[in-house]
Amino acid sequence: YSGRGFRGGLVVVSLTGWSTFG
Repeated sequence: YSGRGFRGGLVVVSLTGWSTFG
C-alpha cells in the first residue's frame, strides 16, 4: 500500500491506499 502505512492512531483508507494520522 502507499501512504505512511500503519504507525498507530487513526487509520484511514484513501484512494492512494492506507494512511495513518496521530
